[in-house]
Amino acid sequence: MPCHFGPETAVRMAAAQLRRLHRSRDARAEAYGGPGFHMKIRPTATRFARWGAYLGLICGVLYSFGGVVVDLLTIGLNWGTLMAFGALLGMPLVFGAFGFFLGALIALITNGVGAVLDRL
Repeated sequence: MPCHFGPETAVRMAAAQLRRLHRSRDARAEAYGGPGFHMKIRPTATRFARWGAYLGLICGVLYSFGGVVVDLLTIGLNWGTLMAFGALLGMPLVFGAFGFFLGALIALITNGVGAVLDRL
């Protein structure tokens, strides 16, 4: 009677077990929206840009209206006061651009770390 559990059969069984494990890992990854720590870059960057723009708007309002109060109490209104109101547009733009690039960088780093951890 031939032996059914020879070395070739053991290798085939181990390979079949690895294929089952690999398929189950892929099924788990797809169930959670992809492997590891996957973060989409554009939505994350847009979210950070929005937060930065709101923060810039708050800072611009404080800077411009605070500058008006200080100018009224000291030297009076002048062209510098008018330029300070440019912060209402400038600060949200600068803070929003910085937030966009920061969000994209964070998403890229998170994706890189997730890819490395998926390989472990």
